[in-house]
Order: sequence, then structure tokens, then C-alpha cells
Amino acid sequence: MHNHDGDRMLFSVFEKLGVSFTKPREINFYFVFSEQDKANAASSILQKRNLAAKVHEIRQPWWKRLFAKSNWSVSITRQMPMDRDVIMKMTTLFQQIATRCGGTYDGWEASVVGDNLDPSNFENL
Repeated sequence: MHNHDGDRMLFSVFEKLGVSFTKPREINFYFVFSEQDKANAASSILQKRNLAAKVHEIRQPWWKRLFAKSNWSVSITRQMPMDRDVIMKMTTLFQQIATRCGGTYDGWEASVVGDNLDPSNFENL
């Protein structure tokens, strides 16, 4: 079973703000892994699907490094409209890949820079 609660929440917020879902915009998708090899495996699978995935180390603060290892992030940035069906399908796929590689799909965000948002809409969130 795949969880789309985060998708629904973001779409609800964007609707309340009056954001256009048809305008192409930058959308970022994120994964988190406990080990670099798991992040690299996910990145490889994503790249085979023509998704330009980048692997980044999530470094702990210096004082935490004594007790905890770094986590690893995989991110994808795409220029696309916020099409509900497409993003829901991507979420399902990304959750499958994350699970297969021993990590977590951490969701997505979209840039609304350049949208003329009505500040009064922020009060209703």
C-alpha cells in the first residue's frame, strides 16, 4: 500500500494559495538512506528511468559525528506542471524504489516563485 497523504496535503495547500497546477515549475523530489551504497543503488535505478538523480551526504553537526553516521539524500529536480495524476504515480514509483533500496521516499516540494499569490490566502492555511 502506498501513502499519498503528503501529496494530498501539498495539493490542498497549493489550492488554498491559488497556485496554478498547469504552469510548468521546478519540482524537487527527495529520498533518504542510511548508507551511501543504498543511495547510489536508488540513484542508479532512477537514472535508468531517465531521471537525473543526485546523491548528497547529509552531514551531522560536528558534535553528533562522534555518535552517529551521516545519512544520504537522493534528489531529483524536474521542470513540470503539478499534475496530480503524474505526481501520485511518481510518488508510488518512488516509494517502491526507496523500499527496494532500504530507504525512505521523503516527498516533494514545488517552487511557487513568480506566482502572484494573494497574501490573504495565507491566513486560511
